[in-house]
Amino acid sequence: MHFYTAIDRELTTRITARGWRTTVKKGVQVIDECGNPKAAKHSIGFNRQYCGNMGKVDNCQFGVFMAYTKSERRLLLNYRLYLPAEWITDSARCDAAGILKEHQIFKNKSRACIRNDL
Repeated sequence: MHFYTAIDRELTTRITARGWRTTVKKGVQVIDECGNPKAAKHSIGFNRQYCGNMGKVDNCQFGVFMAYTKSERRLLLNYRLYLPAEWITDSARCDAAGILKEHQIFKNKSRACIRNDL
């Protein structure tokens, strides 16, 4: 059973606003992450964590991406730089990096890009 939530309505609005027709049977929402190695300790979201691109735990930054795919077409709906819990719990670090207070709330990777406008 599929429950149509406020998030579903928001996604449908974003998708149809870009000229796509949505049907449950033909389209799929995809949320994925991409880790990138980072050497600069002052990069926002920088943390020692597992990075699939490197195949090991190392210093990296993660982006989280939401897309809609239907047949051979793909549409990027949203993206966000992921902030690990270690960053969110250190408000001085977030303030120094210029992260707005309203973004200093921890969200897991699957939720990180859902409510962030492009």
